[in-house]
Amino acid sequence: MASLLGRGVKLLLKTQKINVIRFGKNKGMRLRYSDDLNVDMLLGFHEPNTFEVFDIFLKEGMAVADIGANVGYFTRFLSKKVKASGMVHSFEPIPNTYNILKDTISLNKLENVTPVNKAVSNANGSVTMFLSHTHYMASLDMNWAKDKNGCVEVPAVTLDSFYEQLGRYPDFIKMDIEGGGVYALQGMENCIKKNEPILLLESHTSEEDKAIGKALSLINYKVYRVGDDAPVTNLQADYTDKNGIYGTVIGIPASKLHLYSNWTPDQFQRKKFGQR
Repeated sequence: MASLLGRGVKLLLKTQKINVIRFGKNKGMRLRYSDDLNVDMLLGFHEPNTFEVFDIFLKEGMAVADIGANVGYFTRFLSKKVKASGMVHSFEPIPNTYNILKDTISLNKLENVTPVNKAVSNANGSVTMFLSHTHYMASLDMNWAKDKNGCVEVPAVTLDSFYEQLGRYPDFIKMDIEGGGVYALQGMENCIKKNEPILLLESHTSEEDKAIGKALSLINYKVYRVGDDAPVTNLQADYTDKNGIYGTVIGIPASKLHLYSNWTPDQFQRKKFGQR
């Protein structure tokens, strides 16, 4: 029944070439219709807990690294939160998806956003991205993408080198790259150690669980799960430990907790419709 309803909604939305999101915190966003987009994204119900994190921890003037920007669904909200004095660099390596990202940036007039057509990895140069049955699952990890749709060679950059050349480290890093965090996190250790950014990281594999745990151990982070109140107390463990790393986690530097007040983890941990 839900599948039939979803198809019906998509048929209705398809009549509009430019879809305007009607619900949620991304209300008003303009997104060009595509059959590849999820219904919950087109309507604005996609991952509400993630938007709650952005709402609490993003501040005007911040520099944000949006790693795995995809079509720019989160990019627009990140841009809105940091305002004109802030900056968002949206990394999307897949050429076709990158073109959609650029279109989203243009449609929403996101002047403080810079799209970057590179994979974030552990070295500068090029890497092989494995394509899956959907653009949401393209990955540096062939086992995750399952190589269902071939592969493509793309430019790669470490986050450290990118921001060192820019002359400023990011204040907030959002990463959702389908297992590729195993490589990307190795190339952002200076970003973490020298500027202590807030980290919002989604994990997909056991190897990525462990890579995230290692990154969160570089400085004193207070770590919470997003969309789940199971405590994160074992940064060395993967999903096989209920208190290990899995799903989506947020790391808040202990040194910066004083900058935030009047919030509780319950705001982004309680179950909400649309959160994966």
